[in-house]
Amino acid sequence: MPIRVTALDEGPLHLRSYERGDLDRLSELLTDPTTMGPVGGPIARDEVRGMLERYLLDDDPRYLAVLAAFDGEIYVGSGRVFVSDFEPGVPEIGYLVRSAHWGKGYGTHIARALLRLARERLGVKRVVARTALTNLGSARVLEKAGLVRGPTRVTETGIELVYAWSS
Repeated sequence: MPIRVTALDEGPLHLRSYERGDLDRLSELLTDPTTMGPVGGPIARDEVRGMLERYLLDDDPRYLAVLAAFDGEIYVGSGRVFVSDFEPGVPEIGYLVRSAHWGKGYGTHIARALLRLARERLGVKRVVARTALTNLGSARVLEKAGLVRGPTRVTETGIELVYAWSS
């Protein structure tokens, strides 16, 4: 069940839990082919609506926190802390930054905020993250956020780099 976050600031970003009025924002992010290309491709708006409903219902045990990220009034992306299927019992972080805002450091700020949330609000001692071998930008984000590269995994969708943070 996701925890509710009313305010989490990291660098220039303000993060908060998603709200019902965020459907258009989340849809812009998840239906954009450029933004979603590195993570498997865009998602249909109807699927996005269903995702947002699950985030708002607080009844999906896979999601520990799902946050919208803003720089002032500008929606720049999303971050989540979720139950990892890679390392049972260890939360995983994931983030997306709208392609129009790539290269501005927002991914690093989102990842740092998610790590802080996992440590301070969830009390965890270890967090993992994964990215495609070809997604060099995401690998740099994870390293700048303080995660350390671990093993490389071969999956049905390609080769993944695995990163971890431990206290």
